[in-house]
Amino acid sequence: MSDYSTPITSVVEIPTSVSVFDNSVATVDVVEVGIIGPQGVQGVQGNQGPTGATGSTGPTGATGAKGDIGDTGPQGPSGVVDVTSPITNGGSSTSAIIGIDQTAIAISGTQITSGTINSARIPTLNQNTTGSSGSTTGNAATATALQTARNINGVSFDGTANITVADATKVALSDWYLNLAQTPDLIISGTINRDANGVVTTANVTWPDTASGTYTTLSNDSTTGAVNSYSVTKGSTTYTQPTMTRNSIGAVTTRPAIVVT
Repeated sequence: MSDYSTPITSVVEIPTSVSVFDNSVATVDVVEVGIIGPQGVQGVQGNQGPTGATGSTGPTGATGAKGDIGDTGPQGPSGVVDVTSPITNGGSSTSAIIGIDQTAIAISGTQITSGTINSARIPTLNQNTTGSSGSTTGNAATATALQTARNINGVSFDGTANITVADATKVALSDWYLNLAQTPDLIISGTINRDANGVVTTANVTWPDTASGTYTTLSNDSTTGAVNSYSVTKGSTTYTQPTMTRNSIGAVTTRPAIVVT
């Protein structure tokens, strides 16, 4: 029996019977039951066990797909035929042909490295490999002349000598310039200078070939102001009209030929 007034600390006392004496004191029979303690701390993990035995090798895998065919290699060098060795089946050591199943195959000169080719196997070339122009025929022997002469404005020309072509409808350039020098007003262009009486003294000229020059009055009639003499230049050439003679009304009666210097 325990004293119920004693505090319960570490155990739990469960009463099983109670006795009462003279209405003041009670006695209790109890059974002491222990309290479940807290869960303990987890222990340290143990060491790793030994490695197990290696398993058996698995089955061989299936064969892979076949790869693509590679590129074709370069062609090998051509063989060399030795014509000094005996050639059979229709040929000979001097024929420079090989008979294969009675079919002749020609051999180029680059394939022959030794031996001698029979002259009967060399074709005749259609050309003159020797000699000079004296052994040629036709126009080749006289290449300085045309094989057939040609007419130029009615004059025969074969290339062996110069010819002179006469044409009354054509004027030589020198004559053409003389004609223009006789009528300078046809080629005067640009600035024209005049004196106090309005007579032209100088002017620029442009020739048909675009050459430039200068017109200059050398003398004029004191009464009419008409030009009696003048000069026209074309590059380094000067065309001079000598003094012309006029009548009482100013018309030209005498005109000397133009002098070219």
